[in-house]
Amino acid sequence: MATDNPPRARGTVNSAPGGTANGTPGDAAAESDGPDGREPPAPTIWRGRRAAWIGGTVGVALVAWFFVAWRVLHRELPDAAGESIGSAFALLLVVSLVGAFRAGR
Repeated sequence: MATDNPPRARGTVNSAPGGTANGTPGDAAAESDGPDGREPPAPTIWRGRRAAWIGGTVGVALVAWFFVAWRVLHRELPDAAGESIGSAFALLLVVSLVGAFRAGR
């Protein structure tokens, strides 16, 4: 069964109000291509996944530092916990400063 509508090129917008390139209703601007007519590149890694990996690695390193301070360096339990917590706050301070400097650029 043939239709009267000719095929449209990719990235063109349907002439109907609110139409998109594939003829379905929706926001036409949401499916537009980049300024040079090409699609923007897909991100190589999801930011949340990368943040979870970094956070997990730092968490494991801080727990390991607690056990090293407690068992290997023979510190008291509260002192070893304080070292580990202090290291975590120092890392948070560094992350905050790096974020502030990057946002200022």
